[in-house]
Amino acid sequence: MKCVARFPQFVLVGSCTFALYLVSQTVLAKLGLEPFVALTIAYLIAILFHYTSNRLYTWSWHPRSLDGTLPSVARYAAMTLFSYFVTLIVTRTVTKSGIDIRIGMTLSVLVTTCVSYILQRFWVFSA
Repeated sequence: MKCVARFPQFVLVGSCTFALYLVSQTVLAKLGLEPFVALTIAYLIAILFHYTSNRLYTWSWHPRSLDGTLPSVARYAAMTLFSYFVTLIVTRTVTKSGIDIRIGMTLSVLVTTCVSYILQRFWVFSA
């Protein structure tokens, strides 16, 4: 039950992260960056916020030392890399169809949300 009870917190953090992600990509693209370069930078900004917010708020995870933090950072990085590749595949497929990049970003988030929740709950922040 504890796993399900934290889902609303995960969704709140994810929603804030997604808003930051979309706004960052839009602003960076309007500043003249190529859309996929802007997407990558926005993705990095968003994952820093996402990791910190989920660690502290969703999972209330406070390791006592750096030795406890480093493994979770490595696991989170692996999860994020997987999500990033899914994002690129979905977004490139959508934009090749002539659809706005933000629609692709939205679809990729829908694909990766459930996988990320399960991985964070049982792997990233399990120690």
